Amino acid sequence: MNNKGQALVEFIIVIPVLILIILAIIDYSRIIQVRNYLENVMEEVIDNDDYKLDEDITFNEVTTDGEKSYYLRKNIELYSPFLNFVMDNPYPIEIKRVVYE
Repeated sequence: MNNKGQALVEFIIVIPVLILIILAIIDYSRIIQVRNYLENVMEEVIDNDDYKLDEDITFNEVTTDGEKSYYLRKNIELYSPFLNFVMDNPYPIEIKRVVYE
């Protein structure tokens, strides 16, 4: 018997699923990386009023009774077509900090 044809058919069936899983892992790692980057930028923004933000980061500051709320937001494009069904594309990442005065 020739098993080469069977292995090729199995490979052709499995490879699209593996590619989708790899793309989903890449997208999820990008989300974690951008969230970590925004956390670091938030610390710089709170400590330094003259901090220059990237063009694609939105900053908002809200002051209420005795507290200041800082918001940073960035949208990232997802590569994985599988995650587009589960998450918005572009996916918004928002970081919030509340500073009590």
